[in-house]
Amino acid sequence: MKNHKGFTMVELLAVITILAIIMVILIPAVTNISKNTKESILNSKISTIETSASKYGEDNINTYQKCTNGLESGVINDDAYDECIISVDDLVGLGYLEYDTTKDDASYVGNPVTGGRLSGNVLLCYDPSTVTISATFYDIKDKNYSCPAVDGNYSLNLGTTKKDFYWGLHEEFKTKIYTKGTFKSITCEATGPFSCKVVGDDLVITLNDNGAGSDGNYQVQVTGTYRDDEGAEKKLYRHMNLGVYVVNYDIDGYIPKMCMKTLTNELFKITGKNYGEFSLSGISDDLNATIKGDVLYMNSGTSTGEKSFTITEDHAGISKVITREVYDLDVVTHITNVIVGEAAKRVELKAGGTGRITVSVDSSAASISANNSSFGSTITLNNQNYFYIKGNSIGTVTIKIKGSICGETSFEVNVSNIKLDNTKVPEYLYFNGGRRQNNDKTQFKSKINGSSSNDFTCTVYKKSTYGGYVENTDYLNCHIENDTVILETTNGEDIYDNVEDFKVNVKSVRDGSLDIFIPVIYKTSLYFRENNNTVTKVCKEVGSDLSNNTITIHGINLGVLDSSGKTCDSTKNNIVFDSMTDYYLVDLGSNPSQPVINLTNNCASNGGRYGQMSLVRHNVTSTQYDSSLPYKLGRTNTGKAVIYLRENNGNRLAELDYNVYSLKSNLNSITLGVNRESAEITISYAATGKLSYSVSNSWTASVNVVSQSNFSYEPDNINKVFTDKIKIRSYRTGTTYLVIKGADCGELRIPIYVTNVFQINLNGGTYGTLNETTLTCTESRLGSGCTVTLPDFSVPDGITKKGWSTSPSGGNIKNIGSTVTINNSNKGTTYYAIADNPAPSCMFTDVPSDIYGTGKAYLECTDIGGGLASASLDKGMISASNGVLVDSVTKVKDITNGYRFEVVVKANNYYGPFTLTLSDGAVRDTYGLVNQKRTTSEIVSAEHEYVNYYKIGKNNKEDVIAFLYSNKVIDGSNGYTLSVYGTGDMQDFISAPWDNYASQINNIVIGNNVSSIGNNAFYGTGITNINIPSSVKSIGTSAFESTSLKMLNVNSETIGKRAFANNLELARVTIGSAVRTIEQYAFSTNNSLSNITFNEGLQYIRDYAFIDSSLGDIVIPKSVQTIGDYAFYNFKGESADIGNAYVGIAPFRGVNFKEIKASTLEVENNILYNGNTLILVPDKLEGDVLIREGTTRIIYDSLNGLVSADDKKMSISVPSSVTNIESRINLNINKFIVSADNNNYSSKDGVLFNKDGTTLISVPSYYEKLEYVIDAENISSYALMNNIILKTITLTDSVKSIERNAIYGRGELGIRTVINNSSVLFSNYYYDTDYDITVETNDGTQS
Repeated sequence: MKNHKGFTMVELLAVITILAIIMVILIPAVTNISKNTKESILNSKISTIETSASKYGEDNINTYQKCTNGLESGVINDDAYDECIISVDDLVGLGYLEYDTTKDDASYVGNPVTGGRLSGNVLLCYDPSTVTISATFYDIKDKNYSCPAVDGNYSLNLGTTKKDFYWGLHEEFKTKIYTKGTFKSITCEATGPFSCKVVGDDLVITLNDNGAGSDGNYQVQVTGTYRDDEGAEKKLYRHMNLGVYVVNYDIDGYIPKMCMKTLTNELFKITGKNYGEFSLSGISDDLNATIKGDVLYMNSGTSTGEKSFTITEDHAGISKVITREVYDLDVVTHITNVIVGEAAKRVELKAGGTGRITVSVDSSAASISANNSSFGSTITLNNQNYFYIKGNSIGTVTIKIKGSICGETSFEVNVSNIKLDNTKVPEYLYFNGGRRQNNDKTQFKSKINGSSSNDFTCTVYKKSTYGGYVENTDYLNCHIENDTVILETTNGEDIYDNVEDFKVNVKSVRDGSLDIFIPVIYKTSLYFRENNNTVTKVCKEVGSDLSNNTITIHGINLGVLDSSGKTCDSTKNNIVFDSMTDYYLVDLGSNPSQPVINLTNNCASNGGRYGQMSLVRHNVTSTQYDSSLPYKLGRTNTGKAVIYLRENNGNRLAELDYNVYSLKSNLNSITLGVNRESAEITISYAATGKLSYSVSNSWTASVNVVSQSNFSYEPDNINKVFTDKIKIRSYRTGTTYLVIKGADCGELRIPIYVTNVFQINLNGGTYGTLNETTLTCTESRLGSGCTVTLPDFSVPDGITKKGWSTSPSGGNIKNIGSTVTINNSNKGTTYYAIADNPAPSCMFTDVPSDIYGTGKAYLECTDIGGGLASASLDKGMISASNGVLVDSVTKVKDITNGYRFEVVVKANNYYGPFTLTLSDGAVRDTYGLVNQKRTTSEIVSAEHEYVNYYKIGKNNKEDVIAFLYSNKVIDGSNGYTLSVYGTGDMQDFISAPWDNYASQINNIVIGNNVSSIGNNAFYGTGITNINIPSSVKSIGTSAFESTSLKMLNVNSETIGKRAFANNLELARVTIGSAVRTIEQYAFSTNNSLSNITFNEGLQYIRDYAFIDSSLGDIVIPKSVQTIGDYAFYNFKGESADIGNAYVGIAPFRGVNFKEIKASTLEVENNILYNGNTLILVPDKLEGDVLIREGTTRIIYDSLNGLVSADDKKMSISVPSSVTNIESRINLNINKFIVSADNNNYSSKDGVLFNKDGTTLISVPSYYEKLEYVIDAENISSYALMNNIILKTITLTDSVKSIERNAIYGRGELGIRTVINNSSVLFSNYYYDTDYDITVETNDGTQS
């Protein structure tokens, strides 16, 4: 053991080092091998694609014979190649290329190199010398398609056929030369300012002249010279189109150097031609710039002085330098009034980058000075930012301030003899929202001193949106009493926010005028909140945990501001207790008549103008107060109390109605069968107010009040419980809710389940004998279904039982004794008893697809049992339909367990399909068992002369055939008849082979064994009616689109996309019981379709299925499970009953639509819901839109398209529960009303915003003002949609972004848009408007 040593440390390190070296060598090699392998697979796939495309092209060679460049000089227009390409996806869809089965997508072809989809086009080129189609794969991004010049085994092509150049840039361009065959030489020749050369397999082109020229188009010709097989010299030519362009651009209003104020914006439109992308250099925070589209935006910073940057475009390299003298000039202390004879007042300035400042006054009523000693009308300031002004005589003067380099401003000053005793002019006022002592509404007053009395007037002005002041008494009033000016604010109830910028002008004829400026009037509010929700009433159920329940008081502008009017004084409180109706239900502290208000945050954010305090704590014990007093709070006591608080700033009251109630039922849920009445249900309650009863879906059930108590509050008996008795009556299956609401408090929702009795049918089949023919069961809860057990059955001796199947032929057999769950989707299904059949079996084989005069079919009869009793058949045992004769039946061969017979038939001048039928019992075996009747596949005879003959089977072209006959040879009429015969599916078409005759085909016959109709099969035909046999299970895309059909009965399982679309004369349709699916757009744009009959069995109606029809009221069968998006858009009916179906987006839309009915989904206030999601509101809803509480989501387009039932414009109420509004809101409404408790949305002046008001979501269509000012930060898509009255919108500086299609539709809006924010980018701002848009910036510029 001692001699067997392991690795030493040195040896181990050596091994690890060697392994590491090997890995370093191997990993790149393996990676390279993997990469090469993927590229090899990609090349193989491309080769397969090109082979498949060539096959497709040769199958459709007539279409692609134009796709050639020819042998002569000249070049085909590049755009013409668009008709010579086919995509990879289309090759898959047409069956020429297999898709990757590893993906669910049936058109997916993978790219092994990128791991994504292999997208691209294949160019098909026709070679006239070989009459073949060649195919070349191009990446989807390569648009320079080009067919080569071809002559036999020689071809010449270029990698691209077009290239643009620009004057001013010396550029050399290369493209590949592709050849086939051996060329003696390849040369090139260029025209115009270009030169060219051939280097290897590259064509090199150069623009020779760097100077400016004019726009022009030129060519390079590449010539390939070769010798053919006989030694003759020949040439092939390919051309490349060259463009050369002059580049220029201008910036509208551009001045290389000009003045620009700090923190301002400028924008300029860029115009010109042939310019490329722009780049900016030299920008900084002092002078920043960006280019969006063809607009140059600039903004200055805070630094003054000369700033510049350079703009350069990349086609010709043209640059422009933009320089700005950035300056700052503002008046810091605005002097608005001076008194004649008093000391001069000092005016402070803020200036920079202006140069020397000159100040002037335009009137002798005042004079100015730089040093407060020497006064005049014009002064120059030397390195100082202040000057002085004094009054000389009564009047109004304008002070102008101008810099020698940049900057100019001015302001007005009143010179008067008017003085106020109260020199402390308020920085703010409050709207007077309530009572004051002695009804005094005064917010400010002051005695006026002047040279005379009783000569003063006052006027209130407010700053306008467009600048300047205009007279306004909506918010503030003034009047003069005994030479005293008095200011009073209005109530402010209709004001939603603070209002800014007021001026009060006090004026005298002899003493001049004086201005009093009020910067802001604050709007106050006071309200209670519980758990972050605003409340005016609180309801608490008896027995709930009240110990930690806290009610708080909140509001706006509640804080006490200090003398500056800007800082909150946290030591003072403006919220006081006012009164209370009952001091013993709610704990207000040790002294209920004077509760202590514990202010928690009176100086919150925003200058301390928000307040909040704790008010109510529920921890009362049963012994705290006199037990004889009414409504004492406790876990078993009920009652109510009203609490009032007041705030002193605006004198507004807050009221809280506090309730403790009880509401109970003796049942938690109710289950009934259809058309049943429940036993009496007992409802007990206290302190709720009178109860009301309803059900959420009256189609399912109703409520009957058997007896109801006369409710009252009884202070002498706080524990009194009232009792009502009710019953429920059921009508149809579904789930609904019994809704019980108290007039004051309490709501109880009890689910009602109305369930089904289901049945399936039993059939004995060929051999089974049954004891019962139906199985029934009752579901315990709606939607759960119920279960039955498949019974045993008896059969004759020699027959073996197998089980049960829904198909008589025995597919998917279920064992005897197994269970079946029955529900709405499979109720009424028939189950067949299935057993083995040892009787003789006969089958027609080798049936010809067509017969001319006389033909042969073959019949084989076998028996897996004891052999056949006879080897002969009489021809009378075989019959033929439609006048065809059976001429003879002869045994021709012995086969295993039976015989083969030859059946000769004569067509007897008949054309069309016919059948051969072997009668029952024609063959008998040794057990006495006989064969069942057998019928041939369809056989076609064509004795008449036909125009054309088409083999159109899907799996085998011979399976289905079609004859095109001229009606002249049939009945002498005009037009054509198309007869389709055979067994199986038709193939799909891009265009059917009989398309050239389509409009003249007025009769189509479809045989009884055809199982599907292919895509586009009968598109555009002239038929007015069609008989679709029951054998047809599916109808393909656009199969009967754009025909002349007038009526239609269809009973195929699947009706494909656009199958019957655009049939403008189709008026009546019957959908048979076998139809399961109606695909997208199947009956779209059938403007005359006014009558449709649906039958039970239909399960799916897909998106847009019946869009733009004239259908009236619609009743959907109960079997339908889903109705797709916009399925019945623009229908003409008043009501729609969707039965048990679930629906997509806006399945019904129409100007008459006013009633929606449903069995599974819920309808409340004529609005359709799926749980907490609002699905649909009828367009012609009668009354306002009242969305029920509990709704959280409003889906897209659920509210789009409402019209009012009369001239009344509707409102829409959004409850507190809504968290997601997806809908475009195109409503016939004049306002939104959003619950104050909603945490996600808000309404202001009837307009819908997000909660904090930063995003504008929707302005109502009937917003009742001509102008709307937008001060939100964001404007959502469709925010202004089909506005009828609104004419002008104004964007303030607050607006930061505008989403796509913000203004949408054909309302009046768009006449004028005023933009006070030049930095907003208007990309797709307006959409689908009928008006020329005038956009006016704040400097008056229009575009």
